[in-house]
Amino acid sequence: MSGITGIFYKDSRTVQLDDVARMTHEIQHRGQDRQDGWCHGNVGLGNALLETTPESFFEKLPYTDEKYKLTITADARIDNRDELFDRLSLTNDNNKPDSFLLLEAYKEWGEECAQYLLGDFTFVIWDDNSQKLVCCRDYLGHRPFFYYNDEKSFVFASEIKGLRALTDIPFIINDVRVADYLQLIVDNNEYTFYQDIHRLEPATIMTITSGRIDKKKYFFFDSIQ
Repeated sequence: MSGITGIFYKDSRTVQLDDVARMTHEIQHRGQDRQDGWCHGNVGLGNALLETTPESFFEKLPYTDEKYKLTITADARIDNRDELFDRLSLTNDNNKPDSFLLLEAYKEWGEECAQYLLGDFTFVIWDDNSQKLVCCRDYLGHRPFFYYNDEKSFVFASEIKGLRALTDIPFIINDVRVADYLQLIVDNNEYTFYQDIHRLEPATIMTITSGRIDKKKYFFFDSIQ
């Protein structure tokens, strides 16, 4: 299981690679094989990679498709690789990592791409053409995703300790969550023990621009017949 981090300054401040590196360092236990970061203007992405499948040995994350101006970081294991190669009319090649397939799926289906994926995954794509950040979590939420959002910034990490690497993020105890925990109430999958730190729900895709944030569920278990 790998780890992902990232910063999106909606007020157009420049992201410093050192900040992304500090966030990734805090969760490096999730990916001991490689840690790397990428910055472009007001966006930065990080990754702590753990190689768990044959194709993961070919991963280099964050990864940028220069032609389409898309950059991805991911904690993913895609199980329907053969099906996706067929659907996308691509040559089936075990040298192509899951991040490649995720980007190809996004190119083909945009924000609807998650409906075609099977496996455990959390990924974030920076779409430079549309100036938006696309975040997605798998059906069951096996791969974690926490984030902080205000009018100036959106920051995310696989673990809350990754967010704590940035000193300007407030960490105020969420008394409501503490009370619910003590009463064994677990009907809210979004809030955490900190007031302004949230969890992306399973089977959800979230899009962030400088002006808004949108969330959409792409799967509901009660729709299974």
